[in-house]
Amino acid sequence: MRDLEAQIAAWRQQMLAAGLKAPVPLDELEDHLRNDIEHRMNSGADAETAFAAAVQRIGTPFQLKEEFKHTDPLEHMKKHLRNLLATIATMAIGIAILLPVLAKWRNEKTLGSGDFIVAMLSAAITLFGAVCAVLVTIQFFKQRTPKA
Repeated sequence: MRDLEAQIAAWRQQMLAAGLKAPVPLDELEDHLRNDIEHRMNSGADAETAFAAAVQRIGTPFQLKEEFKHTDPLEHMKKHLRNLLATIATMAIGIAILLPVLAKWRNEKTLGSGDFIVAMLSAAITLFGAVCAVLVTIQFFKQRTPKA
């Protein structure tokens, strides 16, 4: 049994080395590993075989890290923040293009066809950015709202 404890400790070190540093998920994973080993040993497997099968069932450190990345609320928040910043940048580009054209129009009270196309294109870019910002914000709050 001591050998099994050493194997579990080594497994835990592998998880830490792979970047699974949050204590609660790692403790839960270890608990699942121990329960799986116990179940397999009660079914007649020796400790080494039970350990190897349980580790294989739980997954590699890389697989687990990827899985936790998808469920980590901080990762979700970072993703939505990046999306929101991208949409704000899109809006800013549209406005940066639109403002000089509108300033020229205000001074001359006429828009040439090229200016009109630029104005409409930049207005479309700005509107697209605004719609994306609203959608990203809605999605962010949807994922933060607990499900009943």
